[in-house]
Amino acid sequence: MLRCALERRLVGRDYILDGGFSAADIGIGQALYMARHFARTDDFPALGAWYARVTARKGFRNAAAGNRPTCFINATSTRHGMAEFVRNR
Repeated sequence: MLRCALERRLVGRDYILDGGFSAADIGIGQALYMARHFARTDDFPALGAWYARVTARKGFRNAAAGNRPTCFINATSTRHGMAEFVRNR
């Protein structure tokens, strides 16, 4: 069970990898965000604490609110897309 493996990995750690917050936390955080609608995590205290840290980050709060960085909006909402993004950097 993935929740058990994550629980074991997160005991005594702030993030999944030893080097700190990483893409692993982002990917697994997104998966857990979706899974929490179907699977409870109450019996996994380290996982719950990690999830609270990940969801407290400004980037997560912005994404959950539907906010996108200005550079992303400029790159995707124009007819010229990435070319305009690169020019405006």
